[in-house]
Amino acid sequence: GVLRSRVVSLNLDQNLLHPAAETRPMAPAGADRFNPVQSTRPDTGSATVWLTVLVVIALALRLMVFALGPAGDIELAQHDDSSRYVELAEHLSNDHQFALKSEPAGSITEAVRNLRAEAGELEAVSSAGLHPEIFRTPGYPAFLAAFESMGLSAYSVLIVQCLFGALCVVFTYQLTRSLFNSTTASLIAAAIMAVHPGAIAYANVMLPD
Repeated sequence: GVLRSRVVSLNLDQNLLHPAAETRPMAPAGADRFNPVQSTRPDTGSATVWLTVLVVIALALRLMVFALGPAGDIELAQHDDSSRYVELAEHLSNDHQFALKSEPAGSITEAVRNLRAEAGELEAVSSAGLHPEIFRTPGYPAFLAAFESMGLSAYSVLIVQCLFGALCVVFTYQLTRSLFNSTTASLIAAAIMAVHPGAIAYANVMLPD
């Protein structure tokens, strides 16, 4: 009897030190398959469809402006500074020099070049009579030079620029998504880029803008 009472007392002490876990109600069937994070995740398939539609619209608008304008008169794609970039591209392709023969008369760049010449700071003229270019960046002339080296015309340049303009819709979507993590905001930003008049117009101008 004494031994049994000690065993009962020991069991009571262990129950006090380690109370039993509270009984919780059983979750309904299938509750373990419910993921609240997945339920609020944007429909990426739908976003991809909308983004594709926006890219197609952007390309169609840019090509429509090309067909109605520069395709019939390439001069419509020329800006005051376009001839300078074309000349730089020609010298890159033919002479392998990023240089110009001269600046337009009365331009700011000509005035700066004259001041540098008076100060003795002007770079030496090359054997082809070219002045090293310091006012414009080489990216767009190199882009034009690639078409020049392949014998492609300015029309090809504008068509590729229209394609790049349409791809900017995708870049706008991705950038907005990375900043705000919102599919809706990203699609709105992409839609603005797709139909923005300035973006459509400059895709059909031979300038780096």
